[in-house]
Amino acid sequence: MRVSSIAIIALVSSAISAPIIAVASDAAPISTSQPAPDHAAYLAGTWSCTTAQSNDTSITATVASDGTITMKGAVTSPQSTGTMTTADIFHFDTAANQWTLDSAPAGPFGAYYGTATPWTGSQWTFTGKEPLYLNNQWQTTDVRQVFTYLGSTVFRREFQAQAPQHYWRDFSEEVCTKAV
Repeated sequence: MRVSSIAIIALVSSAISAPIIAVASDAAPISTSQPAPDHAAYLAGTWSCTTAQSNDTSITATVASDGTITMKGAVTSPQSTGTMTTADIFHFDTAANQWTLDSAPAGPFGAYYGTATPWTGSQWTFTGKEPLYLNNQWQTTDVRQVFTYLGSTVFRREFQAQAPQHYWRDFSEEVCTKAV
C-alpha cells in the first residue's frame, strides 16, 4: 500500500545534533502561475473614434459592480445629418468562463450576439451572428468583433463577416482614442 508520493527523510548528521529534513517527490510540480488577468475593464471611459468610412464615433463605457460593461456610442457620418446610436452590453458568465456581447439593432445592422473568452492577449475576439441588410434583404450572418489593444489609450475594433470562401473580411473598423 502506497501512503504518499512524497517521502520525507530525516537525516541526522554526526556533526550537527539537529535533524536535517529533505523532501523528495515523484509527483508533478505544482504550478504557481496565475492566469493572465482579463483586460475587459480597459474599455471603461470615454473614447473618440474614427471609422474606416470616415465617420466620427463617440463611445462611453461604464463598468457595473458585477463587472458588466455597458458601451454606448453615437456615430455621425459626414455625408448625413443624422446620428446612429449604438448600445453594447458585455456580461461575463463565470460558470462558462466566457463573455457575451449583446448589441442592440442600429441603422442597417441587426441585433448582434456573440461570445468570447476573457481578454488576456492583445486581441479579444467575439464570434456570433448578426442580421445584416445585404443584397436588398436581411440575412443572418456569421460576424466577429475583434478588439485590438494598441496602447494604453488606443484600441481598434473590427467588424468582420465570414465570406463564402470561409475567410473573415472587415466590413467596418474603428480606431478609438481615450479622452484624457
